[in-house]
Amino acid sequence: NIPKIAILNKEYTNLDAKLTFIRENHFNIGFTHHHDIKKYTESTNIEFNFWPFAFDSEKFSSITKKKNVDIGFSGILQNLNKNADQSDIRVRIMNHFFHTLYDIPLAKKQSFDNIKIFWNSIPRNKSGRLLSKILGKQHRYLDSKRYVETLCQTKIYINTLSPMGLISPRFFESMASGALVLCEESSLYSNIFPKDVYVTFKNDLSDFEEIVNTLLTNKNKKDKIVDKAYKLVYKDHTWEKRVSSFLNLIQKTLKS
Repeated sequence: NIPKIAILNKEYTNLDAKLTFIRENHFNIGFTHHHDIKKYTESTNIEFNFWPFAFDSEKFSSITKKKNVDIGFSGILQNLNKNADQSDIRVRIMNHFFHTLYDIPLAKKQSFDNIKIFWNSIPRNKSGRLLSKILGKQHRYLDSKRYVETLCQTKIYINTLSPMGLISPRFFESMASGALVLCEESSLYSNIFPKDVYVTFKNDLSDFEEIVNTLLTNKNKKDKIVDKAYKLVYKDHTWEKRVSSFLNLIQKTLKS
C-alpha cells in the first residue's frame, strides 16, 4: 500500500531487468529521460512520463561574459556499450579538427589555426587511454566549478546525442552558460526545444566547417540564438521546474 515511483536513468544499461522489476512490483508511475515513453508504458503496465534532464541554476548564477574560447567539447568520444547505439560523430569531429592517433588529438589542422579550441576527450578503448597517458594528453576530469567556468568561457559548445538518443544535461547547461549549442541533425530535439535555440550540422559533417566559421564571424546571429536559449532554459528547464512537475504528476496519479 506504499506508493512506488520509478525514475529510469542510463536506459541503455540493464533496461529489461529494470522494466521487469517495475512491472512485477506494481509501481504507480514512472519517469524517464528517454523519449520512447510508449515502450516503457507497455512493458510495465504503468504510465511512464517523459521527464527530460535540466540544469542547476545555482551553479550558473554568476557566469562570466568573457568568452575567450571559440569552440569546445569535453567528454567520452563514444560509448561502446552494445545497447548504447551511439554514433561516432564526436570522433569524426575530432578528426576534422586535429591530426589524431588512437583517438588522441596530436595537433590542430592548419585550417583551424585561427580558432581557439578546447578539446578534452576520453578515447574509446584502453589502448588509446594508455597512450594518452604516456603522451601526457590525458582527459582532464573537470570538477563542478571548473566545468561551469569552461562552459562560460566558450562561445560554441559541441553537443551530440548521448547513448540511445538521450539529450544530456549539457544541452541545458550550455544554454545556461551563454554558449551556443551546436549539434548534429536530429528530430529528437523537438521533444524539448524550439528550433531557434540551437544550430545543427549534417551528420556527414559536410557543412560543419562552414557553420562554425559563420557563427564565429556573424556575432549578431550567434548572440540572438544564445539569448533566446538562455531565456528559455531559465524559464522552463531548471531542476526546480522539473521537480515541481514531477511532484504534481505524482500527486495527480495517486489521487486518481
